[in-house]
Amino acid sequence: MTADSEDNEMIIRVRLDRAIVDRIDKMVGKSRRNQFVLEAVLWRLDLQEPLSIPPTVAGLMSELEELRRRVEYLETLHSSSVYDAQLSQTIKTKVCRDSLDVQLLTHLLRNNGSTTNELAHAVGKEGKRRTIYDRLMRLNERAIEVFGEPIIHFERGRYQGKSNSWWIKNISLLTE
Repeated sequence: MTADSEDNEMIIRVRLDRAIVDRIDKMVGKSRRNQFVLEAVLWRLDLQEPLSIPPTVAGLMSELEELRRRVEYLETLHSSSVYDAQLSQTIKTKVCRDSLDVQLLTHLLRNNGSTTNELAHAVGKEGKRRTIYDRLMRLNERAIEVFGEPIIHFERGRYQGKSNSWWIKNISLLTE
C-alpha cells in the first residue's frame, strides 16, 4: 500500500485469478476494470445505499431493458408487416379506408379474433371502443359492396376462448 500525498486516498494492489479478470473485462471492458473493482468494494462495504445494486450492474440492467424494448418494437413491426403483406390489394384499396382499417384487419388476421378492447389497445386507441366498433361496421359495409358478403362477424358469449369478440368470417377474401 502506498499513501497518496494529495488527499486521503490510498492505492491498493489486488492479485486476482486470470479467470476473474477475464470475466470482469467481458462485463465492463479493460478500460473500466478499476472502476468496477472500486464499485464492488464500496458496494460490499455498504458505503452506498443498503440493498442497492452496484452501479455497473444497474447500468447493464438499463442497457438490457433498452435492448428488450427495441427487440419488442422490431418484433411488432415484423409481425405486423408480415400479416399486412398477406392482405389482398382489393382489401387494402377498396375495403380499407386508411391505415387504421388495415391495422384492425391485420390484428384480427394475426390473432384469429379479438375483443373490441383488444383491438382498441392494439391500434393505440385505448378507450375508443365506439370508434373501433364504427370502423368494423363500415369495413363490413364496404366488403358487402365489393364482395357481396361481410368479412368479419361478431360472436356474443364465449367462442373459441374469447367472450364477445370479432372474428374473420372468410379468410380467403382477405388474402386472395
